[in-house]
Amino acid sequence: MYERTAATLEAEIRSGRLGADERLLSERALAERLQVSRITIRRALAHLAEKDLVRSSDRSGWFAGPVSEGLDALMSFSDMGRQRGYTVTSLVLRCTAREARLSEAEQLGVAPGSPVCDLARVRCFDGLPIASTETIVPGYLAPGLAELDFSAQSLYDTLRTRYRVLPTRAKFAIQAAASEPADAQHLEIAVGEPVLIFTQTGYDQLGRAFELARTVYRADRYLFRGTLVAASEGDAPVVQMTSPPAGVAP
Repeated sequence: MYERTAATLEAEIRSGRLGADERLLSERALAERLQVSRITIRRALAHLAEKDLVRSSDRSGWFAGPVSEGLDALMSFSDMGRQRGYTVTSLVLRCTAREARLSEAEQLGVAPGSPVCDLARVRCFDGLPIASTETIVPGYLAPGLAELDFSAQSLYDTLRTRYRVLPTRAKFAIQAAASEPADAQHLEIAVGEPVLIFTQTGYDQLGRAFELARTVYRADRYLFRGTLVAASEGDAPVVQMTSPPAGVAP
């Protein structure tokens, strides 16, 4: 129960409803609002404090902490755009419920044929196409997701606030390629022009795979920055992101 309560509070903090250093309701008020005991609230707040999402003051109560945007921040396309002051919109190409294919089921940890939401969009900053995305979300984590309108709605925001699924970490790969006809049409470039392709498996606060994503970025409107860290002899190389990658060409 305390983990569920902590997930609810974390969703509110990460969604921006609670700003950094904003005072939370009292433990009693939180317990009444969330219909849990004060002991559960205390455990939930202590759990969030371990993640540096809240801090306590002996005299003043609990305060929201700043949400990390640092080296290892997992940030949605909408969050990246909003952070830079862009208007973020999407052209929804499809948003349907279907059965998971064998390879998808294996990566998501579900049975083949399990329900998934198949969401494809062209993502824009200030009306300019930046990327085309295809995302598969398992139905057991987000029932009814395919019925929602994602033309202006953020998938990550929806997962956080509606389903209490908190994107926490991801495994990803980057590949440079020549654009295929469909992607070229969506991104308003010529077939064969360079693109960057990101493939990603995202995991939530409980370690569950919540998405399979493939994102194709226009090479002239996207910049990925990173820092290479020298590894000790015998260790694997380490790459750290130094900033959320994105940029609209002037």
